[in-house]
Amino acid sequence: MRMSLLGEQAFIDDRAGSVQVRSSRAVALVAFLAVHAGSPQSRQRIAGVLWPDSTDAQALTDLRRELHYLRQVMGDEASLVVTPRDLCWRDTKTCRVDVRVCDNERKAALGYPLNRTRLVG
Repeated sequence: MRMSLLGEQAFIDDRAGSVQVRSSRAVALVAFLAVHAGSPQSRQRIAGVLWPDSTDAQALTDLRRELHYLRQVMGDEASLVVTPRDLCWRDTKTCRVDVRVCDNERKAALGYPLNRTRLVG
């Protein structure tokens, strides 16, 4: 799976060749998690960032809806780590997010040690 967040936003299933994006909030959720890859983010924090004008209860409900959609799109992909309290993104060989690729390549070009999350899959 490839997830394009820069430019045209799309989730591309490489096996089926299909593009799957229905929700700009799902794209925002992946972007937020990818930027914070390897660091679990509380559901409460994510809900507050993505739905700042909603009540806490409504924001968490909206987060659950987007998470449900995202899990359907991603299938058994291991990049999205879900616990009852937190969500986390981790790099895998089977799912590439352009934001992560760009950040890792920038760091490599500048000679910084790569702080990659453990590759899984």
